[in-house]
Amino acid sequence: MAQDKEPQGSGESGRSGFADRWKSGNGRPSSFVYIVLGLGVLTLVILLAFIYFSASERERASPPICTDISVERAERVVLDGEVERMTVVYHDDLATPPSSRYGPVLAKFDNRDETCFNLPQGIANQGVVYTLVGVIGFYNETTEGRQIEITYQRSSQLDQSLFMLPTETPTEVVETPVAPGTPAPEGTPVVMVSASPASTPASGATP
Repeated sequence: MAQDKEPQGSGESGRSGFADRWKSGNGRPSSFVYIVLGLGVLTLVILLAFIYFSASERERASPPICTDISVERAERVVLDGEVERMTVVYHDDLATPPSSRYGPVLAKFDNRDETCFNLPQGIANQGVVYTLVGVIGFYNETTEGRQIEITYQRSSQLDQSLFMLPTETPTEVVETPVAPGTPAPEGTPVVMVSASPASTPASGATP
């Protein structure tokens, strides 16, 4: 019996069919190649965009750490045009001026180089905030450069210590008793009392 012979070259024809997808009739790459390459490029672009926006979100979620600043330096950075915005915080329950809870208790500088400064805190340092608000107002009125923004925020979650005035400790003066006959301490003025000088007889006079 004649045995059925398997068609030869079936594997080669399969491989050649797959290769034909990459080539057009004239031997150039077919449109299938461009579709695959386009999908690869699109996937890479989406991945890079995801990484970029994730890094940007992390940067925005981590604000810079603000450092303390003295009054003299605060005035200098204002006049040098380094400050972009000043934020002033006061209690949500706005009291009248005679109240000890009236006025700003927190203030901060946001600078143009994305750094920030904390001004002296508490009602004990309200004069510092008022002074710098005046300095910024004068700077904005008299310069043609970039203006410094002042924002005011109300807050009900302020620490009670911000509304406490420092207490002055009275200085106790202790007087040390001085025993009779003790010489006066150095630097104490001493009054000298002298007797009237005796009259001297004239030369040649007979006593």
